[in-house]
Amino acid sequence: MDVARKIFDAPLDPTKGEGFLKGHMIAKPVHIVTARRAPTAVVAPPAPGS
Repeated sequence: MDVARKIFDAPLDPTKGEGFLKGHMIAKPVHIVTARRAPTAVVAPPAPGS
């Protein structure tokens, strides 16, 4: 989540983007090298009658 926070906090360029995205693009592009899913937690099913 720390990487996502840094991307969200990056400065925006008021001239980049088109239409409603104008001004919402980050000034310096971020190159994503890899992406992985975090392991999911195993959740027990609810007890019968709950």
